[in-house]
Amino acid sequence: MDSLAMELFDARKNVTPLPEINFNFHDTPYHEQPPKQVLTVEEIQSILGIGRSAAYELVKNAPFKVIRIGSTLRISKKSFEDWLN
Repeated sequence: MDSLAMELFDARKNVTPLPEINFNFHDTPYHEQPPKQVLTVEEIQSILGIGRSAAYELVKNAPFKVIRIGSTLRISKKSFEDWLN
């Protein structure tokens, strides 16, 4: 090695490594998920303690707002809670 290469090699030994920073983006306030505004049929089933068929029958004749996205059903949480109370 020539003297310049030796000098650079020796200089690397004196470099202090940066501290390791562990970012968890899920813990930052910028990545907090907003409160859910919709429920699934399975959640309705669990909340009411009813079977799957009964939950789908209730949603089919819903006294609350149901949103259909393709074949997926979502229930307005506010509408459901208003009906439940």
